[in-house]
Amino acid sequence: MPLVFAEGCRLYSTDDPEVFAAGFQARGAAALRERPEPVAADRLGLLLGRGRAAVLRELGGPLTTTGLADRLGLAPSTVSEHLAALSEAGAVTRHRVGRAVYHQLTDTGRSLLALLAGEIAGDVAGEGAGEGVLRVVG
Repeated sequence: MPLVFAEGCRLYSTDDPEVFAAGFQARGAAALRERPEPVAADRLGLLLGRGRAAVLRELGGPLTTTGLADRLGLAPSTVSEHLAALSEAGAVTRHRVGRAVYHQLTDTGRSLLALLAGEIAGDVAGEGAGEGVLRVVG
């Protein structure tokens, strides 16, 4: 008889010597026990939300809202909302060139990215990666 939750189990009937029952693992049952591959923790995504974290990560250099939206495959209105919140938090600055508004990371935004990516950026007091105090300038 096929078993789903027993691994390599053999069962025998002892009530009647003429009756014999054997159990075996059903095909595909092992897939139910497989653990999903560990996913690296996205601490920035957990803190800010995946969309806002993606916007912050993509701002390597000055970009317009439309440019960011194209790169991320999001609606410009969504990106604009994320940029407004990041700007209010001091992680992003805005500057106008003609009719275009460009956004880029501040030192605070870069420090936040570095800290939550497990890297240490800027001045650090202490020994070893991840130890000490990160001095945020912004």
